[in-house]
Amino acid sequence: MGEISLQYLKDLIFAIDKRCDLHFIELERTIANRFNKMDKKLEIGISEVKGGIKRLDEKTISIEKRLSDEALVSRSVMITNAAGLVTGISKFVFFN
Repeated sequence: MGEISLQYLKDLIFAIDKRCDLHFIELERTIANRFNKMDKKLEIGISEVKGGIKRLDEKTISIEKRLSDEALVSRSVMITNAAGLVTGISKFVFFN
């Protein structure tokens, strides 16, 4: 049986170490690419959520304005009806 030289073992360890380094570099690139893709998807998702929130805020403001306008109109109608009632009663009482 032949003896394995120390230099052969060193060369073998160096080659294995180099291959491992190349695999780790490739793995780091793959992970970085995947994280970049996930970051982009998250950014898109976050911007879509922000847009949805903005639209909901605009709708809420619109609804609040409409309700405020309706309350103003209701008060105006109530005041007009009260004024008409007072006018009608005063005509009936004073001019009959």
